[in-house]
Amino acid sequence: ALTAALPAAVTLYVLADCTFDGSQLDFVAAQHVDAQLLVHYGGAQLEVSGPIPARLVFPRRHVNVPQLAAALAAALELQHAAELDGALHLAVLYELGYAHAMSALAAALATLVPGRVSIATVPRYYDAIGANPAAAPAGGGEAAVGGEELLIEGFRLRLPPTVTMRKCALVYVGEEDAPLDAIVLTSCAARTGSATVPELPELPVLLYTPAPPPPAAEP
Repeated sequence: ALTAALPAAVTLYVLADCTFDGSQLDFVAAQHVDAQLLVHYGGAQLEVSGPIPARLVFPRRHVNVPQLAAALAAALELQHAAELDGALHLAVLYELGYAHAMSALAAALATLVPGRVSIATVPRYYDAIGANPAAAPAGGGEAAVGGEELLIEGFRLRLPPTVTMRKCALVYVGEEDAPLDAIVLTSCAARTGSATVPELPELPVLLYTPAPPPPAAEP
């Protein structure tokens, strides 16, 4: 069906997950057929680097956006100050299956708590090696001052000009998984200071796991 919808000059190949890791893009197999574009469906490693352009297509997991927005707004209320360790801003990262809902979430939060939540974005299209845009600063320190963009395990996060990452609480939408572990280790752990590097406190991390979709009504 997909082949029929494409121009006659386009040849389509379907690859299974590579044996190494289903989240890795299989550039090797694509090169065997001289592919000009690799389209990867499903979860993926976001720090993509390969010899041909790649396009990522994520799954779409169910999430109740108004409910999630209300939960994040409630987290910023005064009675949760201890849980947030004094943070006044939330930085939101997420399991890739929820990426489709982030625009709607941003719109809802702009009404509920304007300017107090920043939602990371994920690139969907990657050029071949050498053509990618310059990498954003790593997300573990105080680099995101002045609205500068941070790169956190492939997510791109832009904070308001007066907010630094170490003054945020991080919210992860999804379940405890390997990407969350990597985010916590690289961007949320405390850092011991030195003569040239300031000491950095540990970032509070909140986990929000959306409820599964309601069962379909019986006919």
